[in-house]
This record gives sequence, structure tokens and C-alpha cells, in this order.
Amino acid sequence: MPEKIKRNQDANGESPLAKLIAESEREAMGVDIAFVHQGEMRKSFKKGEVTVEDLYTVLPMGHSVSKLILTGDQIKLALEQQWAKDYENRLQTVGLTYNWDPEAPIGSKVVVLKDKKGQEIQPNNEYEVAVSNYLASGGDNFTAFEQGRLVESGPQVVTALIRYIQQKYPHEIFSPSLKE
Repeated sequence: MPEKIKRNQDANGESPLAKLIAESEREAMGVDIAFVHQGEMRKSFKKGEVTVEDLYTVLPMGHSVSKLILTGDQIKLALEQQWAKDYENRLQTVGLTYNWDPEAPIGSKVVVLKDKKGQEIQPNNEYEVAVSNYLASGGDNFTAFEQGRLVESGPQVVTALIRYIQQKYPHEIFSPSLKE
């Protein structure tokens, strides 16, 4: 990598590495929306050559990507589940934008929720989303994902990331094993 890609969240709760992983999952499953939980990543990518070993160090869990169908209400519920009493477990997402009120009570923090085209997510509409099989099974207390319908099981998360890197960054610095 030409620069370090950090796992850590910024002041807005955004993690560059989580966004990269979410984008790779979204693309692997051919959907518009993807979610990644912060606990899935164990390290940041260092600057310089990236090896397969580095990828498995960053993503050691062996999770696979799942395509789910969720309603708009279920998506909102998943986002609301980031906050619990005395605990915050942020989700990273691509394909969605949302505003939240830190002063609102738990369960009512998300105030605006839109798709990537800027259209409001409708409560009863169905949306295809990509998540790890861990999240799909309600891991880390994200039980909203369990309410979704499993449409398809995909590759391991690390495999989706390798494919994404190969496709999107063919001229970056990767070990020969990541190059085609």
C-alpha cells in the first residue's frame, strides 16, 4: 500500500480499512449496501508491500460474505443496535448515508437514512445487503441481521478483499502472490 490503511475510527466513527472491506463485500455479492463491524478487523494495513499473510492477520476470523434481504426497518434497527447502554459497537457501511443524534435515546438515534442515490430508505422496502456470516447470524448483538433472508453465501471475507484489491489497485505495491 502506498500509505497505511487504518483500522482505527476517526472522530465520526469511520474506519478507512472497514470501508475498504465493506466495499469489497458489496462488490463480491453484487449489492448496493454492505456492513462491516469493527471487531472483524484485528490490525491496520501497514505501508508498503501487502502479502497474503498480512491479509489473514488483518482478517483472521475466517468469516464468509452473506447476501441478505433486509427491510428498511431492519436496516435502521441494525444501525440503532450500534448503541447500547454504556457500550458502542460501530458498524461501517457503504451504500448508505445516515445522520444520527448523539443526544437521542438508544433506539431513536438514526434520524435520516438514505441510499447511495440520496433516496430515503423506505421502512417496508426490501434491500439486498452484504455482511459477514458472523453478522448475519446476529453476532456482536446485531440481531437485526438475523431477521433478514439469506439469499446467497459468498467467498471468505479475506478472499473478497484480495479480489477487490487485485481489481481496483493493480498498480499498487502487492506481493507477487496477490498479483495475477
